[in-house]
Amino acid sequence: MTAATSYTPPAPQQRKKSNTGLWIVIGGGAFFIFVMAVFVMVYFAVKADRTAIAISRVALATRSPSSNWKAFILDSKEFIKQLKKL
Repeated sequence: MTAATSYTPPAPQQRKKSNTGLWIVIGGGAFFIFVMAVFVMVYFAVKADRTAIAISRVALATRSPSSNWKAFILDSKEFIKQLKKL
């Protein structure tokens, strides 16, 4: 045998399979988790804010029932007088 007859060509390369579908699933899942995390943080922030407001209203109502804390402060002098009475 000669060197020319012992050569075998390499096998043809198989086409690489596209991973587009896999990336769509991974990207969609990551986006879904991100959106859910944002909604959960907003939910807990709003829930905590409502709880804090409720606690502050109860605290103000129990400390000084004689003054009107729920009304708007239109005149600061009147408000200061009410505070000094406590």
